[in-house]
Amino acid sequence: MTTSDALQTADQLEQELQSLELVKELRGKVDPSDLQGWYETRPASRSLSPHSLMVTTLRSPSLIAIPPLAFARCDESAAVLIYHLGESLCGHEGIIHGGIIATILDDSLARNAFLSLPSKTGVTASLNISYLKPTKTNQFIVVRTQLESIQGRKAIVNGQIEDLAGNVLAKATGLFIEPRNAQVLSDSRLLAIWGERPSISTNDTTETTDSAGGDTDGKIDPVV
Repeated sequence: MTTSDALQTADQLEQELQSLELVKELRGKVDPSDLQGWYETRPASRSLSPHSLMVTTLRSPSLIAIPPLAFARCDESAAVLIYHLGESLCGHEGIIHGGIIATILDDSLARNAFLSLPSKTGVTASLNISYLKPTKTNQFIVVRTQLESIQGRKAIVNGQIEDLAGNVLAKATGLFIEPRNAQVLSDSRLLAIWGERPSISTNDTTETTDSAGGDTDGKIDPVV
């Protein structure tokens, strides 16, 4: 597939994503000025390294062609992320590999946990997954995460993957820990990659920062 074809595929999927009824519903709840409200962001749109699994390695028309779209509680207690999974992520033909499901759950739950930890960074200590139904390729999936508890440097997050019809495909619980040397891992640019809550100015209007990361032009890394 040529670069032109890859970009066309990504553009088509982006249009489909933006037209989803779930997206319209969640977007209607967005109010980043209210701590009890929701904000919209685009995690995994930019990478600090060419070796990033989610941003670089899996960014392909037949894998994960576009970054997920996320809606999160302003207090970081919960989030909803929408991914599109392509046809080349199979274990059995037509079925998404369990390792990919684990990766998406790990990334999504970690985002919820890390943004709730004092230093905004951490590592996965454990991830327990129950695979309930096969996840088919070439579809949008919904990942819902919920912060269960946070105690000091430890955060526990629950989550599940659903299809657009609401069928629960997998569930997970993760324990995430902020290392004692968290300052070594901490990097303000990571917050942009995770998709942090937009900054709010003193007159309760959203500043023109790009929560997907980096510039304010709204661009994302292209598929390759």
